[in-house]
Amino acid sequence: MDIQKYIYNQTNVILPITGSGNGSSKDKAVIMTVDAKHIFVGVQNEYISTILDDVHWDKVEQSLIIEDDKKLDKITIQHFTSDGEVVERLFWFDITECFGIYIST
Repeated sequence: MDIQKYIYNQTNVILPITGSGNGSSKDKAVIMTVDAKHIFVGVQNEYISTILDDVHWDKVEQSLIIEDDKKLDKITIQHFTSDGEVVERLFWFDITECFGIYIST
């Protein structure tokens, strides 16, 4: 599944993401494009809210993980089910393209 098309179909918003990863694991990280460089936290929040069908959620932890040439954001969130149960969930984002783009003078 093209995750960007899925998000667009749900929200009518084109997020600067690419690939088929759904963020459920490191190997299936949502790839943020260079267009997200200055707004990637907002893009991550929009993505999580859409995937959770706009239920309330809280960010518990956010970690930058560097492996080889990749930079990954691991975000731990908690949200509440309709019966009041607290569910913890991880989302992975490949933010490599958002790093290291500097113009030398």
